[in-house]
Amino acid sequence: MPEQAIGTASSQVRRPRYFQLLDDDDLERLRPLLEAVHNRGSEVIGNWYEMYVVYFGDSRSLSQDEFTHVFEPIILRAEEALLRKDMEAYVRGMLRLGEELAERRVTLQELIAALHLFEEAAGAVFPEDPRPTLEIYELFDKLNHVRLILLVDAYVRSQKALAGTRIRALELEAAHLAPSERTRFHGLVGKSTAIRWVYEQIEAAARGSRPVIVVGEAGTEKETVARAIHECGSSSVAPFVAFDCAAFPEDLIDGELFGYRHEGFNGHPRQYLGLLRAAEGGTLFLDNFPLAPALTQARLARAIRDGTITPAGAGQPVPVKVRFIGASLRSPQDAAREGQLDPALERELSGAMEIEVPALRKRLDDIPLLAEHFLDLFNEKFERGDAPCTVAHDALSAMAKYSWTGNVRELGEVLQRAFIAAPGPTIRLADLPPPIGGETPDPGYQLPSFAEAERELIKRALDVTAGNKSSAARLLKISRKKLYGKLSKYGLDGERENIGSA
Repeated sequence: MPEQAIGTASSQVRRPRYFQLLDDDDLERLRPLLEAVHNRGSEVIGNWYEMYVVYFGDSRSLSQDEFTHVFEPIILRAEEALLRKDMEAYVRGMLRLGEELAERRVTLQELIAALHLFEEAAGAVFPEDPRPTLEIYELFDKLNHVRLILLVDAYVRSQKALAGTRIRALELEAAHLAPSERTRFHGLVGKSTAIRWVYEQIEAAARGSRPVIVVGEAGTEKETVARAIHECGSSSVAPFVAFDCAAFPEDLIDGELFGYRHEGFNGHPRQYLGLLRAAEGGTLFLDNFPLAPALTQARLARAIRDGTITPAGAGQPVPVKVRFIGASLRSPQDAAREGQLDPALERELSGAMEIEVPALRKRLDDIPLLAEHFLDLFNEKFERGDAPCTVAHDALSAMAKYSWTGNVRELGEVLQRAFIAAPGPTIRLADLPPPIGGETPDPGYQLPSFAEAERELIKRALDVTAGNKSSAARLLKISRKKLYGKLSKYGLDGERENIGSA
């Protein structure tokens, strides 16, 4: 859909593409609601945080101070921008908020749920005389859908940026290399024949628009492949929305994808438009899509075939322009034989392009490059004060002989734990788990858990900062309150007096 002009005839500012759902008259009708949220902003934020605490409990990512510090100034400036009809300023504010939430390690699921809670908190301050009509409530829902698109877009871009400047520069350089010379490609790493074939398939898929199915074992970076297809074939502003069907209860998947209506805070029905419409103009990536309920698969088949969906409570279908990329542990044909694939979706995917991502054991020659890639990430992420970490030759040789049933993900986890545990700047053979290092493990041996690695990392941060908890929290990129929580969780409370105070 083409962008529309907004503002007066003299200004002729271009409307950002995310605002195709709203026009100037819609924003003007929303003015009483926007003014109420702006004028009672502190009250909205307070109500919002109370709902956030009730909903997430101890699992929430943000303390009250963090929540207020992050949301209040940006939300208030966003309402001001909407009242001025300065869409560009609104977009900038929402993108910055998405980036900050990603930097603070707020999960995507928590971000989406928090946005639903904002609608409820805002509804509590809407004017009573006259009360907003149902049409106005639906316009406000659409505005919050735009907000969700912007935040998800900024969030996923920030997550991808973890590789840092060095990796981005290497990928830019790799784009100009002949296919036979590439070692990095849009987040994927390797120079083996098997992975370079994947690079070629990604470029071929990006040149078309038909659905793509990425098949591979767990841990083979199927989402990275999907994102690479999106980046090769889409404009820089097109959204990439990822959703893992295995991570949500089956009865919630349909609503998250296609939207739903629910009773709002003040009794008025509200509408959540869903991730399929959030991906408008871009890509929807569904990991483990055969695990979606049969009804959802049938609706997805119709969306692929007709380019339309029928939202909850709507009588007429609405158009959606979204490219579908699915991922699965097995091919659609195998999933159908096992009864996991709806026949209608199987038919729609019969012409899909299929890309099989090789298991790590089939491209062991890529391990040195992958190890370098992960250590670049860890050196940047954990900001080690000593020399950048490397891997000893005998440790690399041992890793090249291991079967890696967990594939690239397992390699990254093993290297992260070794990075944390290694006493010096070099990961030695002795720093690797016994099954990899060649030792015969004890009968009850298990790889160190993430919790054990995190506990060691916290102790190391406290050592590096001479026990200063505020400095340690900044080094770990978590709040001081969260650090105290982790000290309690890992039984380190008794060490507080010994490790100093901020």
